Amino acid sequence: MLDYNTEKLIFSCRSQYGAVLCSAWSPDNEYIITGGEDDMVVVWSTHDKCAVARCLGHNSWLSDLAFDPMHCVTAS
Repeated sequence: MLDYNTEKLIFSCRSQYGAVLCSAWSPDNEYIITGGEDDMVVVWSTHDKCAVARCLGHNSWLSDLAFDPMHCVTAS
């Protein structure tokens, strides 16, 4: 994650094996999901700067991810 105003790296993450091929921001910007050559989806907390969930079960590289806004709870 980059701070575009200061052009500094704030947070970085690595897959367990292979490259990260896709990512998506949650609608509230609290989480980033990544997927790639390790066949795993990882949910990262932007606040805590760590992985909060690792989701197994894919049989091939991940090439696209998205949050479903209909299933995301946001504070009002």
